[in-house]
Amino acid sequence: MPLRATSTATASSPLGCRSACADARRGLAIAKEERFSKFRSEEIARLIWIMGAIAAEQVFYNDTTNGVGGDMQSVTTLACIMAGASAMGPKRIEFEDGQFRTKSEEDEARKKVQARLREIGERLVASVSVGAGLAPVLNARDKRPIVTELLGYSYYIAYNCMKQNKDGVQRVAEKLIERLEMHGDEVVELLDGANLKIATIDYLEESTWPRL
Repeated sequence: MPLRATSTATASSPLGCRSACADARRGLAIAKEERFSKFRSEEIARLIWIMGAIAAEQVFYNDTTNGVGGDMQSVTTLACIMAGASAMGPKRIEFEDGQFRTKSEEDEARKKVQARLREIGERLVASVSVGAGLAPVLNARDKRPIVTELLGYSYYIAYNCMKQNKDGVQRVAEKLIERLEMHGDEVVELLDGANLKIATIDYLEESTWPRL
């Protein structure tokens, strides 16, 4: 069963994606300084991290459980805050050099990728309860596409991270189930030993796209 990695890991907690490993290494589970603002890259990393458990269920079980409902609500709320209150949008879709002959071809491919990411985001949004706090953002014509693309992008990255690290994530999960609880350096050593890699992303490769 996939589990989320933090500075304290238990066999009952879900595992996120690669960003969780980086957080553990940097010791970000315990803040070293008080800050009142965050970079967009940090917030997107949080989206991907939260999406880890949701993506893991799809990779490992090709299904979803009722255990990720809270994660889905949390990630949608964060995306709405980013779009509605923080003026933060998704990252620009980038391709490898030489994949297109002309700029117009690249621009057209970028639009198609954005459309697919937003479609994934729409399916994810459909699974959450849209309360009074989220409705103004999700009902705004100019904000909803931003939210759905943020969600679609973060899910896409988390899915590929899980898929490309499936064996390593499985080893981590088995060890945590065996130990029941681990703390601090033990978690970092476990993640280092799993040899988890940053996912290689190619939007033009159909096999990288999750099916929801």
